Amino acid sequence: MDDESGFRQFVNARWPALVQSAYLITLDRGIAEDCVQEALARVHRRWNRTAVMDNPEAYVRKAVVNAAFSWRRKRRVREVPLEHAGAQAAGEPVTLSMLDADDQLVAALRSLPPQMRAAVVLRYVEDRSEMETAHLLGCTVGAVKSATSRGVSKLRVALGAVEGQQSQKTQNAQSPRTPSMTAELINPDEGHTDEGRSGEVRLDEISPGERNQHRPHKPQSFRFVEGSR
Repeated sequence: MDDESGFRQFVNARWPALVQSAYLITLDRGIAEDCVQEALARVHRRWNRTAVMDNPEAYVRKAVVNAAFSWRRKRRVREVPLEHAGAQAAGEPVTLSMLDADDQLVAALRSLPPQMRAAVVLRYVEDRSEMETAHLLGCTVGAVKSATSRGVSKLRVALGAVEGQQSQKTQNAQSPRTPSMTAELINPDEGHTDEGRSGEVRLDEISPGERNQHRPHKPQSFRFVEGSR
């Protein structure tokens, strides 16, 4: 298999998973796709070297995370004073009327600073080890432990607030209650799996109409587990 065919095969196999990772960091599907496109364009230029690495996907994911953080930094500089950078939520505001059970997770993730959100996403949504997460974020394992511990605590509060407000809104409207948030917070000693997530994908060259059929799905339910492995 030549380099070009190998690259296309990789993109076909990993596009949705890469876009979903970027989406959960940027919380904007269009920008997430742009970040993945940017990362893949850079990787494509040196694919002959990337393809022979022990773990090419880890290299690509690191490029995607870097692209997502680069977008966040540019957005903060434009929109908020430096002293408030990091307190600004990513993407456009989400109103309660827009929320469904999966959107509640997105709304809660907006409450986290980008680096903390990325650590939680990589660690618990993608089920990566602390060491893998540290490598992808370019930080220490200790920093990952701290970020995920604080992130999970903040998410518990945020999920409760969003669900409570949604419940109150539906009760006031005298309509059936919206299903509660699907994320389950469990005890540290219960453990969690190392199973990854994958899916079908489309290449950049595919027409916009066809690509829209393969936009990333909303995040599925997942489990938070505190502690290391």
